[in-house]
Amino acid sequence: MAYLTGDIEDCAACIRTGGLVAFPTETVYGLGANALSDPAVRSIFQAKRRPLNDPVIVHVSGLEEALGLIAETDEGLLDIYQFLGRRFWPGPLTIVCRAAPHMPAVLMAGTGYVGVRCPNHPIALELIRAAGVPIAAPSANLFSHVSPTSPEHVLKDFGQSEHRIKVIPGGQCSFGIESTVVKLYQEASQYCLHILRKGGVSEDGLRKALAEGGVQAVVTAVSREHHVAEGEQAEGPGQLLKHYSPAVDAYIAVTNKLQNTPICHLSHSVILDFHSLMASLDSPNRRNLSESGDIAEAINNLYAALRWTEELSGVLCVLLPDLRTVPQTEFVASLWDRIYRAAAGREAVCVEGEVYTVKT
Repeated sequence: MAYLTGDIEDCAACIRTGGLVAFPTETVYGLGANALSDPAVRSIFQAKRRPLNDPVIVHVSGLEEALGLIAETDEGLLDIYQFLGRRFWPGPLTIVCRAAPHMPAVLMAGTGYVGVRCPNHPIALELIRAAGVPIAAPSANLFSHVSPTSPEHVLKDFGQSEHRIKVIPGGQCSFGIESTVVKLYQEASQYCLHILRKGGVSEDGLRKALAEGGVQAVVTAVSREHHVAEGEQAEGPGQLLKHYSPAVDAYIAVTNKLQNTPICHLSHSVILDFHSLMASLDSPNRRNLSESGDIAEAINNLYAALRWTEELSGVLCVLLPDLRTVPQTEFVASLWDRIYRAAAGREAVCVEGEVYTVKT
């Protein structure tokens, strides 16, 4: 079962002795355990019902602690690692690098690489320091479900869990989607930063920081459509096609495409709009992620809105906004990634009040 507690010292002791603690970060709530203990890390996978091929992120209190968890010997890569840590930590950037030998293999899903970040939240930092160990923590939700941005979301997923989970309440998360994950490596004579997951640090933000710091590195990113198949080895978290998904079938609402299989009448759908992109669609169940078209507002509203759709009766599908039609400003790609994966890339078209899958 999961239950609320504000006792940081008790939670820190729980972490040290192999227990599970859910705690707030600036992005989403994490389900934490001692990152240096194989059994403790395995308990995260068991509680979340998470497959072992999906690595988890380690949370640290600062750059010095992070350097003790990696085994990179190339001075150039180490310089870039430290530059990124000084520039973006505490903050929503996870850096993936070769792991030190003492790190449990289960943590890294056998890849030999570990993702580390320093969260920008006072409760998270206090817990890590009090525990005295790095904390492994994916999002505190059942695997592939919508990520939690409030303690109530955590309790909803784990209230009946067979695992005993302490939950530290910290209110609503301030950013609302997960961290950006970048992998550092060397290819030929070039240093490379490969964005495995888009999130709280934009690709443009990374490029600008590297340029201003005079850091010579090639920045690349996975495409929105990129995904690993079930059972396939993942380099980092959040790479499955279906992820961050509500219990209700979700689709991206598109226009000017041929209809295929009927899904339902619009009256049995939920519309999660953005800047009135779907204003012409008539459904009694509607929320606007941001009426003004503010991406930050939409990011903060997305996961709560997706969870809200599960509470409605008689709903057969959720229609999500197609962000390919809006100006591609900073963080649009991050929000679009979450929408795309919530829908597993599936599209739907509305014709005369009926919702259909799209003919491919």
